[in-house]
Amino acid sequence: MSVLRAGELDARVRRLAGALAAARPRPRVVGLIADNGPDWVVADLAAQKAGVVLVPLPAFFTVAQRAHAVHASGMDGLLGEPEPGFEFRGTLDGLPWWRRAAAPADLPRGASKITFTSGTTGTPKGVPLRSAQQWAVARALAQATRQDPRIAGILPSTKGTL
Repeated sequence: MSVLRAGELDARVRRLAGALAAARPRPRVVGLIADNGPDWVVADLAAQKAGVVLVPLPAFFTVAQRAHAVHASGMDGLLGEPEPGFEFRGTLDGLPWWRRAAAPADLPRGASKITFTSGTTGTPKGVPLRSAQQWAVARALAQATRQDPRIAGILPSTKGTL
């Protein structure tokens, strides 16, 4: 199991956020294909810090589901594993970095992450999230687990899809 201490996490987030902000052309929407772990956390926080919309792409998505998420979100950058239509551009803080030209999608103002549903009953739907929503859930989870450490997880309910 990989572990990042607070100082290491902060340093990696700053480096990756700086690299995303400095990338040219500046990415609008960045996909992430990574296992749950330190790289995922770093990419998530760095995208928020850089003001880039993040789209996590689950490993269990089919090729068609991933292609839908890429197109629907207007994804123009990708961290992690390769996807069709993206060109390798090197690494950012040790993560493979891929780019493609993409028309901007009509995203809700303030969206900082788009989570796509599994699409088990049809095409995956993109659920836009704002940073404030995500941090409110994180604070609520932290508070709940301090009160009762048996709580394993709580999933927020959101409205609106892409």
